[in-house]
Amino acid sequence: MTLGLNQNSPSGRNLSPIRPYLVVGLGNPLFRDDGLGWYLIQELKNKVTPQIEVIWLPNFFDILLWIEGRKKVVIVDTILEGARAGSVYRIDLLQDVKRSTSFTCSHSFSIGNLRNVVNLLYDRPPEIILLGVTVRDTGYGESLSTEIKSTMPVLIEAVLREFSPLPSPVDP
Repeated sequence: MTLGLNQNSPSGRNLSPIRPYLVVGLGNPLFRDDGLGWYLIQELKNKVTPQIEVIWLPNFFDILLWIEGRKKVVIVDTILEGARAGSVYRIDLLQDVKRSTSFTCSHSFSIGNLRNVVNLLYDRPPEIILLGVTVRDTGYGESLSTEIKSTMPVLIEAVLREFSPLPSPVDP
């Protein structure tokens, strides 16, 4: 099924049939630890099944263009709060209201604000999980700090666990 639209929208989104599951890596790889999402996507894209779409986005607002029609979305980003750099937090964006309002991503956007916007835009939003990693350094540079880099295997495993086991695809 295609949407009858140009296969590549002005936003860069491929408009071919939507896969039910989505992993979004957020951040800017030019600002050290803020690039975690980009680096994670590079590692993850060959480790997932065809039912899972894996993308990198530079900011939270773009997510709103990508979640429609999904069953589950996992977002990986750096967060400002936490016990120590490299700490990993799992937050169910729509169910865990208290935790989703207490964290801010490194893009100065409250996770609670994203939850509020999603609830306003979608009658039945997908399950949305944030895997947030406490940031150490967002200064200019193209490499992750040691603390953030060391979380990469843990994050890859956590993302894969979010989609395990997947239901078998149904043939039309």
